[in-house]
Amino acid sequence: MWTGEAKASGADCLIAWDMVTRPKECGGHGIRDLAVQKRCLLMKLVHRLHNPVGSSWAMWAQEHCDVPSMDGDVAGDHWEAIRALLPAYQDVMVVDIGDGRTTSFWRDDWLHTGRLADKFPVLYSHSRRPTASVRAVMSDGVRVHLVSRLTRVADEELSALAVALQDVSLSQAPDVKRSPMIDPAGKLRTAPCPPPPPPRVFNSSCGCWFRNRSRAVLCSSPSTSSQMHPASCVQPTARTPITSSSTASRQLCSGPP
Repeated sequence: MWTGEAKASGADCLIAWDMVTRPKECGGHGIRDLAVQKRCLLMKLVHRLHNPVGSSWAMWAQEHCDVPSMDGDVAGDHWEAIRALLPAYQDVMVVDIGDGRTTSFWRDDWLHTGRLADKFPVLYSHSRRPTASVRAVMSDGVRVHLVSRLTRVADEELSALAVALQDVSLSQAPDVKRSPMIDPAGKLRTAPCPPPPPPRVFNSSCGCWFRNRSRAVLCSSPSTSSQMHPASCVQPTARTPITSSSTASRQLCSGPP
């Protein structure tokens, strides 16, 4: 790109590659990273598997695998690449539960209060099958899917989980995945990065600093910091464009649809 040749040294690169491949909406140059683009396209297949209407491939795959874990009678490098993106897909989805067949009991956010694996981490560590579907766990009972002996903390979390599940009832309708990244037609879309948050300003014993995520810049000396209020600190004239810190967002933020 910089020299017109197949190889280039670091001295030939005028801009960091991260800035080159960052979308223009995030302050970059908008040249797509093919590795990220590949993950975006594979993520669409994960979404299609969970929303099989009109897709012969998705309906065939559902017959040959367990959708919440994507384990089953399907093998190959392509399938493994798709399955590797399942955690990222679960990170950006909220589920309106129906029959619970395609939703992971522990790893999907189907109660709209966060993932149960995060809310009850000790109990989750006692699960016999962490990838079990909501339908399987609700039909068999939570206790059946746990090891025989629970620790005291796990037993307390089980009691709290029972309270959270007492009003849950499954239906015959399919589960519905929701996300800001799904358009009205039900298709998963990649999108530009969200705008960066405004810098945060605070005083410290080492001076007055302003932060934009993980980057901090000194804007006053220790001798003057005690006289400055955060609101009166020197404000930057422009925000530093940054991408989201979430791994899933980084994978999906590849530019306009």
